[in-house]
Amino acid sequence: MNNFKLNNILDIAILTHNHKDFIQQCIESVLCQKTNFSFRIVVLDDFSNDGTKEILNDIAKVYPDKIILIVNDTNVGALKSATKLAGYVDAKYLCFLDGDDYWCNVNKIQTQIDFLENNSDYSGCFHDAKIVQANQSEDIHFLKRTQDQWKTYSQFNRYSPEFMPWALIERNIIPTASLIFRNTDIVGFLKKYSASEFSLSWALHLEIIKDSKFKYFNETWSIYNDHPQGISKKYDIVDF
Repeated sequence: MNNFKLNNILDIAILTHNHKDFIQQCIESVLCQKTNFSFRIVVLDDFSNDGTKEILNDIAKVYPDKIILIVNDTNVGALKSATKLAGYVDAKYLCFLDGDDYWCNVNKIQTQIDFLENNSDYSGCFHDAKIVQANQSEDIHFLKRTQDQWKTYSQFNRYSPEFMPWALIERNIIPTASLIFRNTDIVGFLKKYSASEFSLSWALHLEIIKDSKFKYFNETWSIYNDHPQGISKKYDIVDF
């Protein structure tokens, strides 16, 4: 594990587990970003056993000044992993990215950081996401856990340029890969969080937006891979 701190504008926190088919594209979509500021990638692998860890090791060796790689000794799940990962990020702005998603606009983070730097009354900003469908099944219960009827998040969520807290309370979902936000006490929030892991992203977004608002860009700058190994596909639809 690298053990350095940089004076970065942005830390990108990537959580991954068994994403060997996606992780390289995920990391490369971050590395190709065009910015006039420094950023750092902090990756936590939650004890993958499919080759993901080996791919990450190879990439981290090429970019030792850019990537911090943390590997869990056992699989501890999303909440504990996210809490551990959050302890490594300390930049002015933060964003989370799942290891099976990626960005599709090389100017994404520059555009979002520029906005936040010039609009202090917003705690974060996000954008739409394209859904790439990789599920093949005739199981009705399984298909209910996919987004196979939608091509973008904006087709089943209501977004507005000025996105207020009550819009999030109404369960409009913000794509994890899309949000960049001002640094706050994420670790403190995660350590106190005791509800279902299924609602973790939503609860974290509520924590970030409280007493503030988000800016929404009506552009698809990230890709959500809807695939059979996704966390929501591993549980009964009622449970999820």
